[in-house]
Amino acid sequence: MRVLIVEPDLAGHHAPYLAHMIEALSELDVETTVAVPTDTYDRVEYKLHLESTRDKAHFQCVVDAGARGSAGAAYAKDAAIRHAIRRFEPDHLLVPYIDGVTQVATLRGATGAPTIPRGLFSEGLLFRGGFAYGGLPTRTRLQHDVSRRLLSRSPWSVVHFLDPLPYDHVRSRDKRLAARARLMPEPVESAAHATRDEARRALGLADDGRYIVLAGLIDRRKGADLLLHAFLRARLSTDDRLLLAGPLVPEIRALLVGEFESLIMEKRIVVLDRYLSIEQLMLAIAAADLVCVPYPNHIGSASILIRAAAAMRPVLSSTFGWVGHVTSRFGLGWSCNVLEIEELADALRSALDGAASWQRGHAGERFAKFHSVANFRAHWTSALRTRLGLPEHPDKRSWEWVTESQ
Repeated sequence: MRVLIVEPDLAGHHAPYLAHMIEALSELDVETTVAVPTDTYDRVEYKLHLESTRDKAHFQCVVDAGARGSAGAAYAKDAAIRHAIRRFEPDHLLVPYIDGVTQVATLRGATGAPTIPRGLFSEGLLFRGGFAYGGLPTRTRLQHDVSRRLLSRSPWSVVHFLDPLPYDHVRSRDKRLAARARLMPEPVESAAHATRDEARRALGLADDGRYIVLAGLIDRRKGADLLLHAFLRARLSTDDRLLLAGPLVPEIRALLVGEFESLIMEKRIVVLDRYLSIEQLMLAIAAADLVCVPYPNHIGSASILIRAAAAMRPVLSSTFGWVGHVTSRFGLGWSCNVLEIEELADALRSALDGAASWQRGHAGERFAKFHSVANFRAHWTSALRTRLGLPEHPDKRSWEWVTESQ
């Protein structure tokens, strides 16, 4: 069987996700072709994540998609999918990111020029589903509703969701889409095999006191500015520290040079302003007493929160969306309205005090186990295994397996 993966973007999570998919397919009797950007072999993401899979798939550097997030990117991606299908004639199509392009593909199908030919089995992964989120402006809500209707009529044989909120939404309200819906785990690597003190020493941190950690790209989207102002106002001990572990965007770096410079001089705010490998990212989380996920308006999942659950570290999250929902539902820590700085400051203090006695429960353990590399790979090969007459992968765990523990 000929399997085609189309991935026009290798930034961020895209390259490691693609590597896991290739590894999963290599265990099956299939011929895997991967359509990737024209500059793939020159990119750091290829060298870090994909070079080791070079002999497990046919890499075809033929995709020249639009700028990431641009208005034309969805149309460019749709064109890339159509061209790759015509060129490589697959029996099974996998697209690991279908946000945006789904709407284009559905509209093309309605005009009689389908992106995906009738009879081609196709699977796509949807990262965000804003139609399942409340508290959004009316115009945004109407846009999301149109997207949901187009998703319902989309050509995908299987629609994988990364976020349980839109997954639950369509299962209860859209029978047409529910029959094709699956919930996909995030591929989170095993937690660092290091104690808190060992992790701090490995990162060159002082090993006394308590650490609040914000990890990954440090920007406003993750509430970095809100967290800094709350930390300044929180009545914490002099050896309580805020660790910013990951590259800072210029806006946040400028904040630190100004208003928060004294806290940096006192080493109350510690900055690792650089790209962190997966191993270093896991060490930063292992070094924490409290992992902060103060994403104010984030639609979709957040791998840092999942990594914290895997490392058995409590989180303080926003109450908004997925991060607030899973924090509460699976007992992963505490939530607050991060847009209210005084409330966030008070929550920092109480959560940091509560962190010493917090323990991950059975529901949190299942939540962490669901989001594993092995389970991610098992879900991507599930439909293929059925088509090949093979049993499910023994490592596969469903979302229902997680929720039945509650």
